[in-house]
Amino acid sequence: MPRFAVADNPTAHCPHWLTRTLTFLHLPVVNLRLLLWPAELSFDWSMDAVPRISGLRDPRNINTMVTLAGAVLVTARSLTKLLRRKSTGNPESVLLSMALTVLPLLPVSNLFFYVGFVVAERVLYLPSVGFCLLVTLGAQSWAKSGGKWRRRAVIGGFVIAIASMTVRTLKRNRDWLNEESLYRAGISVNPPKGKLK
Repeated sequence: MPRFAVADNPTAHCPHWLTRTLTFLHLPVVNLRLLLWPAELSFDWSMDAVPRISGLRDPRNINTMVTLAGAVLVTARSLTKLLRRKSTGNPESVLLSMALTVLPLLPVSNLFFYVGFVVAERVLYLPSVGFCLLVTLGAQSWAKSGGKWRRRAVIGGFVIAIASMTVRTLKRNRDWLNEESLYRAGISVNPPKGKLK
């Protein structure tokens, strides 16, 4: 069995089960935020890059509950449509998209066994495919239920999203020019890492 340093995944070494559980249940929210708007990217999410949730009063628990409830709601609604064989919508595609988004994250979620990291952007490659399919299906459904203005709004939204993500990618590419620029870019996300260098 591999052994990981405490700094790689400090939450896994926390003695309080409530802190471990609440923090690990919150990680899908962190991953979803990275998929929606990758403003904070880092090659290293170790140490305290994701602060632990130590109690029920932490406001981040609301984000956790809303995200998990949303995932359950979308899945349950799609399953219901699929079982009733309703012709509206495309429940098979929604379920496939949800499966591509969620299932690859389960082995690395720290919920079943601990891994050597808290968050790692590299594990979002396959979930991003499912997430993009899910967004596309939602946009398609919304556009079909309205007139020309809705179709134009969807196209405009996709153009803005693609343009902003292109700019973000070009900016992030500069961070990877050399090791020093990569470490400097990661300090804003993981300040303790900068103190070690």
